[in-house]
Amino acid sequence: MDKCFRVLPDLEQGTEEWLRVRTQHITATEIAHLWCGKESFESLRDLKTGVKTAPDLSGNKSVQEGKFFEPLIRAKAFELWHDKLFKGITEIPTPCVERVDEPFFMASLDGLIPNGCPIEIKNTCSTHDYSDARLNGIHNKIARQYGYYAQVQWQLYVLGAPCCLFLQHHSEDGKTFCDKNFCFSMVNRDEKVIAELIKLGKAFKEYLYNGTVPKDMVINGRVFFASAGDDGLKAKLAAYRSVNEQYERLSSELKALRESRASLTEEICQTYIPDNLRKVNGDGYTLAKVERKGSIDAEALCSELLEKGLITRELIEKFRKESSFSYSVKLS
Repeated sequence: MDKCFRVLPDLEQGTEEWLRVRTQHITATEIAHLWCGKESFESLRDLKTGVKTAPDLSGNKSVQEGKFFEPLIRAKAFELWHDKLFKGITEIPTPCVERVDEPFFMASLDGLIPNGCPIEIKNTCSTHDYSDARLNGIHNKIARQYGYYAQVQWQLYVLGAPCCLFLQHHSEDGKTFCDKNFCFSMVNRDEKVIAELIKLGKAFKEYLYNGTVPKDMVINGRVFFASAGDDGLKAKLAAYRSVNEQYERLSSELKALRESRASLTEEICQTYIPDNLRKVNGDGYTLAKVERKGSIDAEALCSELLEKGLITRELIEKFRKESSFSYSVKLS
């Protein structure tokens, strides 16, 4: 049986050539960002056409740690499973691949197992909380924000693979590989999400090359390019834009005043409240030093209790409050 993908030869991730090739494809990261709402059709088009340049993240601590630990995580996986998963190879390859039937669809892999399944690696920055990632894997808060699940499903679609080996790691000092914070899970193929991603990828290709707008397309519970609606909606949006502009201006002024007031408050109280007192009353003023206890990190507490077997997921869910909705309007 012929493969549904082909390897892009001599294409090394992170090089200028790799960046150029990516502009001619839609990648796993990009389709995931569209799917979860982190990226819009317009902003992704502007990146691919050079109207907008991608932000320089080379100095970002999370990015730096991720680049440093990714080969170490891959080496750890090879060390643990070379007799089972990686027979016949001396190191795990990291190819860039595209679909044969739709070459616009691309994925740059963190690893490829000889049986055809991909490896996806995520390193949680040492300065970030790891409990949520350890507890919820590919469905943790950051993963949902960046669409990790959709990213993996795109890789499975491009490769025609049944599952992905999802590796997680967290270093406590940002310099040393931590065995106790290395874990793995298998992510199975999700045909419903894959169907959404294919539809989304084809729609973006049409938008990029032909300017076709996919009106009223529903993906992942969101409507892309909803029809403009009646004149009433247009009038309401115009009113919202006017109010929002005033709000943004006043918020900026208020922020500056708030910061100035906080700075003066701290300076006055630190200078004029003696170390052994909490409050000073004067003629027309009161200075106070108030202790506020920190709030409890409920997510970290539940994670700790689950690990120690002192609580069950069922009991946590029993006390979970009913979900509610908030509303937002974003104007381009």
